[in-house]
Amino acid sequence: MNITIFADIFMKKIISILLIFIVACFTTFGQKQDSVATPQTLFLSFSDPLLSFEQTKTDTDFYKMHDYRPFQSLFLAHLGNGVSATYSLIPHFNNDLPFWLQPLTVYYEEIQQRYFQTHTPFTHIKLMGNTNRTYNEEGIKIIHTQNIKPNWNVAFIGKSDKQIGRIPRQDNRFHYLYGSSRFNSASYQLAVSYYFSKIKVKENGGVSNLSFLTDSLFPAENAQVFRSDATNNYMYQKAEARQAFCLNYKNDSLSTKWKPYLVHTMQYQKAKKIYHDLPDTSQYYTHIFNDSTNTYDSLYYRDLENRIGFSFCTNLQHGKGGYIYALSSLRKLYSFEHPNIEQNTGAGLQFFYNDSLWSAHFTYEQWIQGYFAKNKTLSLKLSKNIQISSQKLKLVLLPLYKTKQPDYFMNELYTNHYQWNNSLPTYSEASVDLGIENNTNSLFLSLKRIQHAGYFDHYSNPQADSSVLNYAGLVLQKTLSAGHFHLYNRFFIQFLSDTLLSVPTYAGYHMLYYENQLFKKVLGLQIGAEVFYHAEYNAVSYNPALGSFYNLYSTKLGNYPYINVFVDLKLKRARFFIKIEHLNYHWQQGNYCLVNQYPLPPRSLKFGIFWSFYD
Repeated sequence: MNITIFADIFMKKIISILLIFIVACFTTFGQKQDSVATPQTLFLSFSDPLLSFEQTKTDTDFYKMHDYRPFQSLFLAHLGNGVSATYSLIPHFNNDLPFWLQPLTVYYEEIQQRYFQTHTPFTHIKLMGNTNRTYNEEGIKIIHTQNIKPNWNVAFIGKSDKQIGRIPRQDNRFHYLYGSSRFNSASYQLAVSYYFSKIKVKENGGVSNLSFLTDSLFPAENAQVFRSDATNNYMYQKAEARQAFCLNYKNDSLSTKWKPYLVHTMQYQKAKKIYHDLPDTSQYYTHIFNDSTNTYDSLYYRDLENRIGFSFCTNLQHGKGGYIYALSSLRKLYSFEHPNIEQNTGAGLQFFYNDSLWSAHFTYEQWIQGYFAKNKTLSLKLSKNIQISSQKLKLVLLPLYKTKQPDYFMNELYTNHYQWNNSLPTYSEASVDLGIENNTNSLFLSLKRIQHAGYFDHYSNPQADSSVLNYAGLVLQKTLSAGHFHLYNRFFIQFLSDTLLSVPTYAGYHMLYYENQLFKKVLGLQIGAEVFYHAEYNAVSYNPALGSFYNLYSTKLGNYPYINVFVDLKLKRARFFIKIEHLNYHWQQGNYCLVNQYPLPPRSLKFGIFWSFYD
């Protein structure tokens, strides 16, 4: 697009966006004056089978507000639009979900196991979109939480997200509802939550002709795609309940006393994937096993897990003690009239210790019966708070040994285009993570030795690496400041002993911005640019019928910078951003795909408005 034309369009669109911001400003001025700088609201997230949690303040600042889909800062490759499968450029080897759900983990983990504690009712609204009516993006998210009593909190979160990309059949939609409640007393503690989501993806199978990547006169919307009728519908829900009974409760305030607890946790997960397509004569599918005229594959997963045990400790949330428990899992798995029901049982043991300087958490868990009979986990999380000069730092050590049966669906699958009955070997991992961090900076070293890592080969068939895989990775997060100017950096470098897993050796995300408080500190301003890039590597490709990524050694991707510019504004409780994504579109030659045959979106203008209400 000609720069003059683009500038004219930009100015016309920006006027309408500013009008929305003015309305937000007047709304904000009408609110009650803040009594404190931030609301007394905390996010609580559980990290183990007990009721201990980590707490963080609610995000009422405007730092990285424009990064509302943090694909780049999290080093996630995606299919070119906001609600699509993602592939981590930093390999994650442990994931208990079926392989066809793993590319969507970033959406499912956004809000799971999220609880609140607030002194006053808290409501937060996010509105996001772009300025293109044809290829539009719309998103809304609402959070509300309040304490019914000082020790009893309820929360509700709802989100609706839609994006229509410029490439044909990039109409994706994502909706979820989440509710949680937490009750805490000296004798009884309870935390319950429920999550339900739907994702609908119109699959195009990728672009068959990528000539528009280098031809600025060829519109992306005229690109030819491989599939014109394929659709994936996902459903995922999760319910969780954690409760603890104090067996020797006495009405006193001596929190250091050792107390016995009966602890029970329950987790229910249910997921479904329905893939529909009309096969044709293009030979896109190598095999058609059941129906040559209509593909309607359904995959089903259900898991009910219970843990019950006895804990003897000073405080479940932040004390010291031990926990011994029994666990069971009842799973139902289904693909094309081939149901399978599993019953698994096991046991576990935990020890934990927390004080102002040290934190330690040891876990040993062993499944003894069922499909999980070879699953074992031995882990330690050790941290120490230190102070060097005026800097408060935390040292973290995370050794782990784990064995796990392969994903059931990688062993057994029956669909219209893919069928297999494998006996893949048991996965094992020995690893250690060592890091140092504070509130803004961190450095983590990860060393792993893995046997039988699972992957999908060039033909989308599941395989297990026959050799031992050695992995070393270093992730650095650092912010440099000089006056009102700041440079945020997140960078990784990694090495693998073989090339069966497709990942780059390095990648970086950098954000340079200017920050200031204007008009007597009434208006907060951040203006800057960000860039994401990664080294060239053997590209992965995406299989819509399976909902998974597979290795593709014939194509290399990388060495292409992806540049955005942004303006973030904050006026009391109203926040606003304007963002131009892919600013360098057609400014340079290069294959700007993160996944083979799936180009990144062209240049686009995005905006968002956030309100927080708390009195």
